[in-house]
Amino acid sequence: MKHLHFLSVLILAGLAGTVIAQEAAVKKYDLRYNPQGELVTRQELSAKIDNVTMESNPLGIEGWMKSKLQHTATAIDAQKQTFIMTLKLDDIQQEFNGQAMKGKTETSLCLEVSPLGELVGPQGRNFDLTQLGTAGIPTELLAVMCYLVRFPDHPVAVGEEWEIAQTLQVDERCMPIPMNVTTKLDRVEHDRYIRLLSQVRVHLASFRAPNPLGYGDPVPINNGEMTISNLWRIFDLANGVVIHAEGKARFNAQVDMGGFPLNVQVDWSMALKPEPQETQQPAGTR
Repeated sequence: MKHLHFLSVLILAGLAGTVIAQEAAVKKYDLRYNPQGELVTRQELSAKIDNVTMESNPLGIEGWMKSKLQHTATAIDAQKQTFIMTLKLDDIQQEFNGQAMKGKTETSLCLEVSPLGELVGPQGRNFDLTQLGTAGIPTELLAVMCYLVRFPDHPVAVGEEWEIAQTLQVDERCMPIPMNVTTKLDRVEHDRYIRLLSQVRVHLASFRAPNPLGYGDPVPINNGEMTISNLWRIFDLANGVVIHAEGKARFNAQVDMGGFPLNVQVDWSMALKPEPQETQQPAGTR
């Protein structure tokens, strides 16, 4: 009987040792921005309106935007433990309901960011991210959400997810943008390229945007909420920068049509991709 008890203890100890070994073998990644010097990358940002409905009725409206985008990150300030991220959009092209839209062809954002992706504050004068572009697509906001990833303050393994509530305010003059982001470490390639899968919910303050009927002056938009589903981003862990992103977004709000609030829904898809090699300028850390 004593032998059986001793044997069972050995088996249980062996099983416990196996579990501990398996847990120790699970690799965890310390995700963070870590630019060592000035890092410059050139991308292309694009978005396309897939569907517009008003009071659940399709309006048959189309729209798209595309832009070249240069991302620049400085080395981390050893004392402040932050770095400066600059997003410069140029050659912005937009079309709404078959018509090329006139508007700004370039713009830029300059942000102070922590290694964990927390927006510490703006640098210089930026603009109000709650303003939609003339094609009905929030170009600048999409650029920020592609590049600005909030990481957890602890290492994570593949399959783990984390949820962070934050407020974006890129300028003191701008309305703050509350947002909630749930992110999962989906997979890792070559111990360098991190695939992150996120669900994002953003609440926008009231603003004015193009008339969804396709004509007339801009109209007031109230109670706006944007949801980005299945936003996946490829993060280069070695350089600390997002190099590819894709996702689908849905915007729900009430449009003030001459004093009559009408429910409107806009669906669009977006992508951030490397600039084609034939036009790409040298990029990297220098």
